[in-house]
Amino acid sequence: MSAELKKQILGFLFSVFGILLALAVISYSDKDQSLERLQFIDIFRKESYSKAFVTLNWLGIAGAYVSDYL
Repeated sequence: MSAELKKQILGFLFSVFGILLALAVISYSDKDQSLERLQFIDIFRKESYSKAFVTLNWLGIAGAYVSDYL
């Protein structure tokens, strides 16, 4: 794999990450503040995605968690 291809792949991944981060921040809502009691590891547990944790963030619980810190 050439160095140029690695740079392009890395640039693409950073671009996708930046777009997802921007979407999380744009769709931030104060109503997602109820998720403050969740720990970071909880966003990966299936139980966290119950109806009790309804978010308005376009990226769900993960987006609400990330945008709350930004």
